[in-house]
Amino acid sequence: MKTGRPEKTIHPDFQEFFRKDVNSKMTVRKLANKYNVSVGKIHSLKKEMKMAEENKQMVTIDGEEYALDDLTDLQKYLLEQVMDLKGRIKIARMHLDQLKVASAEFGRSLSESVRLESQGEENEKA
Repeated sequence: MKTGRPEKTIHPDFQEFFRKDVNSKMTVRKLANKYNVSVGKIHSLKKEMKMAEENKQMVTIDGEEYALDDLTDLQKYLLEQVMDLKGRIKIARMHLDQLKVASAEFGRSLSESVRLESQGEENEKA
């Protein structure tokens, strides 16, 4: 028969408090007593927190790193707009480069056509 605390999870309403307590370097034993869970469960939850922290998507805004999950819905929307516009600008630059090359080639073709035509007229006169 197993003794000790049951293996239960931290209630979602207390998870933010739990994170703060973990970040404040509270000992595992104190965390187990405060949240009425086993020491093993505390270790497991701390490991889950660490893995979740490592897997967070980060975004840099004005030189500062922010977790994508920490942004408000409005901030996420604005970020999506900025990213979309940057993509459009990149594509527009590619199209501009294509237009410049095409324009230069049409200009060369025009110059060559005029040059060949004037040479043909000179040959007819001679």
